Amino acid sequence: MGWSSLRIEQSLSQVEKDNYFITRAAWFSSEINIHCLTSIIILVSSGYLPVYALNVHLFSSQPCEATFRSARSLNGAFSSITNFSMFEFMSKIEKISILNKIKSTEESTDATYSIKFPIHHQNRRDEPFTATSTQNSPPITITDIEKIVIKAYQQAELIMNELQLTETLKKNGLNDFKKLSSFVFQELNERSVVDYSFVNDDDIEESSDDEPCDDNDNT
Repeated sequence: MGWSSLRIEQSLSQVEKDNYFITRAAWFSSEINIHCLTSIIILVSSGYLPVYALNVHLFSSQPCEATFRSARSLNGAFSSITNFSMFEFMSKIEKISILNKIKSTEESTDATYSIKFPIHHQNRRDEPFTATSTQNSPPITITDIEKIVIKAYQQAELIMNELQLTETLKKNGLNDFKKLSSFVFQELNERSVVDYSFVNDDDIEESSDDEPCDDNDNT
């Protein structure tokens, strides 16, 4: 909502709009995390993923990098082999899945002799949590997710109203959830499209810098 109000504000320059909001990379990063977590919840509720996949606090914030790092570590602590075939990688992924299941179960158990895995202090949760409570809890549905999103939108609307940022949205007919979502999608889609049908000054400078190197290679 804040980004949309800045985009349609006519009294601000583009530099001022960029300074009043987080960077594009930070925004895209947060959006990717949100959509990733939502997808995991939907897959778990549909039965495509096990329940312990929801214990994201036990895993790295960079799952892809952590997965490949774990796959490489399965070769051995002192092994110099870092490359492996797709078949070998799928076999390693199966082992990692079993390890994550053990890790999730043991970390959520208060038994005296349970295995404790090292967890970064920022990812450690203080509240009590048990695996049985997670497995016995009713699965979240798409309807529940929609209710959470609508509730979050209403809370954000209250905050934006206190900052007097909703007036701009109302003037442009964007005070509706669906209309605002369509506007954001259209704006991001247009900003993501790059037209390579013309050559700009930067391309000319780069090509001119490469020409001497090509001449030297030929000689």
